[in-house]
Amino acid sequence: MPASALVGDFNGDTYLDVLVANQQDNNIAVLFGDGHGEFNPQSDYATGQDPISMTSVDFNNDKKMDLIIANKKDDSISLLLGNGDGTFLTQLTYTTGSSPTFVTSADFNEDGNMDVAVTNQGDNTINVLLGTGYGTFRTPMTYKTAEMPSCVVSNDFNNDTIMDLAVTNYKNNSMSLFFGNGN
Repeated sequence: MPASALVGDFNGDTYLDVLVANQQDNNIAVLFGDGHGEFNPQSDYATGQDPISMTSVDFNNDKKMDLIIANKKDDSISLLLGNGDGTFLTQLTYTTGSSPTFVTSADFNEDGNMDVAVTNQGDNTINVLLGTGYGTFRTPMTYKTAEMPSCVVSNDFNNDTIMDLAVTNYKNNSMSLFFGNGN
C-alpha cells in the first residue's frame, strides 16, 4: 500500500524519477523516469516497518541525494545513503518516539549539516536529530506537542534567520510552533 511519494532526479540523468514508500511491503520503490512520461521497472529498498513519510537531502555531504523515512510501526527512521546513480546503501536505523508519522529536514543548528525533525503521534512529541555531516545523527532531542502531531515543516517563521518548526496536531485541530535558537 503506497503511503507517500517523492519526485526528483535521483540517478543524475536530468529526468524526473519517483520514489514511493510502501507501507505493507516495508520498502521504498524507486522508479526511474525516461523523460517521456514512462518509468523503468522499480527497484526496492528495505525500510523499517510501515514507512509512511520521507524526504530527500544530502546527509553526508557527498553531493548525492539521500533518503530519510519515518517508520510508524517500529518507532524509527531509516536513513538510506544515495550512491548518485539512483541506488541506495542498506538502511541505517535511528530510534524515535512512538509512531513516527512525518519527517522534514533543515540545518537546525547552523553547522552546515542537514538535520531531521520527526513527529511522533504515539507519545505526542517531535524529535530533532542533528546530523554529523557523515551520514549519521546524534541522539534525538525530544519536544512535547499537542495531541497526535501529524505533520512538521521547517522555515524561518519569525524572520530571525534561524530555522523554526511548525507542527500540525490532528486530535485538537491545532498547530504548535517551535522557534529555533540556532543550536
